[in-house]
Amino acid sequence: AGRLVYSEQLIHAAGPEGRDKVRAWREKSETLMREALFELARQGRLRKDINPERLVAVLRGLLMTLFFERTLSDCDMPDLDSRIDELWNTFVTVIGPPKK
Repeated sequence: AGRLVYSEQLIHAAGPEGRDKVRAWREKSETLMREALFELARQGRLRKDINPERLVAVLRGLLMTLFFERTLSDCDMPDLDSRIDELWNTFVTVIGPPKK
């Protein structure tokens, strides 16, 4: 479903009413990401030199990558789950405060 929400093909095929629904899904998704990132920043769990607002685009890109990786699961990709875990863990490591 996430892959469809960010699909430009869905926007074009949905017609005017459908486009509004897709835009609303995108906005809701981005609002949830934004709120979560600002909460992490408030808790001191993000690097202080990273603007949580800018991370929304980075997180959106990561999620789109993960959605795409998941669609390839029908192919012969035995390491898919570990690849997804590695991508997510890399993101968390990059945005998190330095380990003490």
